[in-house]
Amino acid sequence: MKVLFDTNVVLDALLRRQPWCEDVYALWPALQNGLLRGYVGASSVTDVSYIVSKGANLQLAREAVRICLDSFQVAALDKELLEVAFLRSGRDFEDDLQIVSAAKLALDAIVTRDAEGFVDSPILILTPSQCRTHLGV
Repeated sequence: MKVLFDTNVVLDALLRRQPWCEDVYALWPALQNGLLRGYVGASSVTDVSYIVSKGANLQLAREAVRICLDSFQVAALDKELLEVAFLRSGRDFEDDLQIVSAAKLALDAIVTRDAEGFVDSPILILTPSQCRTHLGV
């Protein structure tokens, strides 16, 4: 199964945010053994760096980026993709960008805690818990 991880889900794991991190941690072995192929948007990686550096320090931010680069494929970002996301006119541009990124890559799902931001997504939306159930982990 190929899924795009929303920024908030990645941050849940990296920052050990309770209670959400436990479901994300349970997905990590599926990423490592190939049962799950994980993607993040390029902008998610920069968001992770910024947020972790503000809440912790530069060294932890660099470690967070390294974890992202080691654990996930990165969905490319270019002007065309930004234009397509802009045309969606959703309530959250970042969510629209993730939807069009997942669609362009023909991914199976987007894993997020914010399902409301993805109401009109043509891509299946799963919470981390639902993804675990789907995978049987």
